[in-house]
Parts: sequence; structure tokens; C-alpha cells
Amino acid sequence: MKPQWLIKGALAPLLFITLLLGYKLWEDSSKLEKNPFEEYYLLYKIHTEHAYDPSGVYIPSFPVPEPGTYQLPHIKEVKNHILLNEEGKPVRLYNLKKNKVAVVSFIYTNCPDKYGCNLSTFILSQLDKALSKSPELKNKVVIITVSFDPERDTPPRLKRFRELLNPSSDWRFLTASSEKDVEPVLNDFGQRVQKLYYEDGRWTGIYRHVLKIFLLDEQNYVRNIYSSGMVNTALIISDIKTLLNDPPHHTQE
Repeated sequence: MKPQWLIKGALAPLLFITLLLGYKLWEDSSKLEKNPFEEYYLLYKIHTEHAYDPSGVYIPSFPVPEPGTYQLPHIKEVKNHILLNEEGKPVRLYNLKKNKVAVVSFIYTNCPDKYGCNLSTFILSQLDKALSKSPELKNKVVIITVSFDPERDTPPRLKRFRELLNPSSDWRFLTASSEKDVEPVLNDFGQRVQKLYYEDGRWTGIYRHVLKIFLLDEQNYVRNIYSSGMVNTALIISDIKTLLNDPPHHTQE
């Protein structure tokens, strides 16, 4: 058995390292509270830098089909929900779409999961660039990002988010006045979201959710739902082109 003084001596460096790491975490969390948006954007850049890694993690194992060589099912029709735009003004989903094809995602800007909101935002940023370079698609598609964290993702915050992403196509950022107001939208789309709490009942600030990106046709039907296992910019573009050549399924009342 080692002498007691030797054990204490061995623990001293470990204690010092623990205190140092604790201070570093406190310092980082302090910065996050002071300027959370810039910290989130930094995480977004780091986490998505290699999102399309040559290993093929996010690249489908199947070739993307040619547009028009397949059909997309009419999964469900979504309602004409009211949300808040970046200026804090109420907007209806249908009016925002204006009979365009829409690619809709649900995120929160404090998301720490690189396979969640960060990946979704990266995919949409790639789609934004592709749309801006396509005269065929640019004026026929709108990208819509909706926050399910209205308490923190206020209109001014989302406006700053948009400015940092600097989109080249029609990319809108929406939130709501409260969680109660955004809940019907989440339920309608089928986007499940759950707050995670500490044992003492305090909210951790984190939501449990699954990455989903929804493709809506001109008549507000969900035609595809992309998850982290199959989301791919080329596939979304192929689906968009397929929808634009698809005959109308239903006329809005």
C-alpha cells in the first residue's frame, strides 16, 4: 500500500487540473451568456465544416434519381399557421409561400447538437447557394426556418442570424410569441420537441428533438420529410424539380 502522503501528492496535480477545467468551463459559459448568438454561429461553423465528409456519413448510399423519373406521395396538407417574421410582424404560412415550393425546418439557435440544428442549417445554406445559382428554381422556392424556442429566439435574434448566414435566395426566419403559439405548428408538421430538465426541476436550456426538413408543394402538401440519415442537398433539389413538373393534386378552397 502506498504511503498516504504519496497518494495526496498524486492527487494534487489532478485537483489543480480539475479546478483549471472548472474555471475554463465557467469562463466559456459566461461568454455564452453574454453573447450567445456569436458563440452559436461559431459552433455552427465548426460542426458543419466537414458535414459532407468523404466517408459518406451524410451522403446517401444510393444515387440521387433524375428529376421526374419518380413520384412523391402526398403525405398531408399543413394548415395556414400564423408566425412572427424577423420584424416581429405576424405572417401566415400560405402568404409567405405564395404558391411556391417550400423547404421548412424547425430549429433553435442554442442547439449544441452538431447532428441536429447545426446540420439542418448547413444543409439549407447549401440549398440556398444552389437555388441562387439556378434561374430555373430561384423564384419558385422559398426556404423557411422556424424556431421552436421563442423565448430566446426573438425576431431581433433571428434577424441577426439571417444577417450572419447572408442568404442569396428567398430564405425566411420565423418564430412565435410563445411556446403555446408555436405548439400547433409543431404538431401539424409532426415535429416532436421536448424540454430536458435537471433532477431539481430546472430547465437545462436544451430541447430533445429529431432533425426533420419538410418539403411542401405549391398547394401546401408535405411531399417528403428528410432526416439526418438521408438529408442531402442534391436529393432535395431533385425532389423540388420533380414537384414543379407534377400536376396539381388539389385546389385550395
